Amino acid sequence: MESIVDVQNLSFAYKGNLVLKDVSFKLKKGDRCALLGPNGGGKTTLVKLLLGLEKGYQGNISLFGRRPGKAPDLVGYVPQQHHVKPILPIRVKDVILMGTTKAQYKDKKALKEWLREVVEVLEIEHIQSSMFSELSGGQRQRVLVARALMGHPKLLILDEPTSNVDPNMTACFFQLLAKLPEDIAVLVVSHDLSILSHNINRVFGLNQTIRMQETAELTPSMLDHLYGMNCHHLHIQNQIIKPTQCELEHCEEHS
Repeated sequence: MESIVDVQNLSFAYKGNLVLKDVSFKLKKGDRCALLGPNGGGKTTLVKLLLGLEKGYQGNISLFGRRPGKAPDLVGYVPQQHHVKPILPIRVKDVILMGTTKAQYKDKKALKEWLREVVEVLEIEHIQSSMFSELSGGQRQRVLVARALMGHPKLLILDEPTSNVDPNMTACFFQLLAKLPEDIAVLVVSHDLSILSHNINRVFGLNQTIRMQETAELTPSMLDHLYGMNCHHLHIQNQIIKPTQCELEHCEEHS
């Protein structure tokens, strides 16, 4: 299968300080990937490079056969919540429609139908008329994902999507992501190991350099790469938090 993201021998430095070193990886259609790493390991820098927000790198980055930033309609991005200003006087529906492309407005009927499908998948039909500033953290995340999906992206990048959400809402959030179309590649950027229990099939460990594995259960070598510890120092089984029946019931109550 052809790669939609192809990064080869990528290196990047801030003012002479090396942040990324010889990073290479690929993403294919339908991948569900986690990008893990410690604070300062280069995760945010890599995301900015993929989005075309940072320049001056060495190596090659290709998204859908183009340079970063040259295929914006094919990439959906959900930023960290603390980068979003919830005080803006704007309604939920208008936030979601900010993700549409110019071409979509040419067919108002199709746009209306797609909006209906997106809000149904993310279970936010009942809050479309609410003010964005009045929403809970979990509801805001759903709205931002809806905005990212409106342009029919083929790659969805989620930057620390559950950083300001409680454990119950984390389980709910990833339950909803499981409903996304299978042809969308999803890259979840996080330092939270609990995301590995939520339909992740590939893991990228980034700590200046990158390491990849095809299983959600972290290997001792991956742990050592990320955090400088061996498996007898950390039992990964105890770190992965799977949603309990109580949490799933909590999802239903707050959806």
